[in-house]
Amino acid sequence: MWEHCYEEWLIRNKTRHGKDDDGKAQRRLEKAHQSIRALYVLTPKCSLQAQRHCFHPTVENHVRIETDVRNHENWLETYEPMIKKQDAKLRKYIWIAASTQLTMSLVR
Repeated sequence: MWEHCYEEWLIRNKTRHGKDDDGKAQRRLEKAHQSIRALYVLTPKCSLQAQRHCFHPTVENHVRIETDVRNHENWLETYEPMIKKQDAKLRKYIWIAASTQLTMSLVR
């Protein structure tokens, strides 16, 4: 029984993380591209300064220009926290504005 579970686990890991070094690097690159694409959706929610500093004109440019997976991972490590923080801050302001509007309409 244990051997069967172990074999299944090995197959799963090879599928998920790659069978060899090239496969592992390709999987890391795909994962980085996926994360970068998700952050580019948040571009309009960032300040203009952050948009100019952090982002390429398009996500396709970013993925095409930066070819090394380490560059992608470094970019994510550097900018992902800031981008997510700006998104959270904007959501908070929208929530406050909506709450204030609702309160004002109830008072009238």
